[in-house]
Amino acid sequence: MTMTTAETTAARSSKLDDILDVIRSVRFSRDPFGLVSGFRSYQLYTSLNAKSDFELAELNLSRSDLARVAVETALGKHKVR
Repeated sequence: MTMTTAETTAARSSKLDDILDVIRSVRFSRDPFGLVSGFRSYQLYTSLNAKSDFELAELNLSRSDLARVAVETALGKHKVR
């Protein structure tokens, strides 16, 4: 069974959505000195950085995107394309 380009893109986006949902799932009413958001950024960055270039490409990411995606996600600003 062959997937179309649209199906493949949708599958890749859902994988990234799953990763981001795990990181975003816990909200804190207080974040003293940005410690919580900083730690969440670190967790996401290390998780994504452990992936191969091929896996990142499946998520429509490159290594140069990782820091931006991690910080934006921790701050609740990242929107999946």
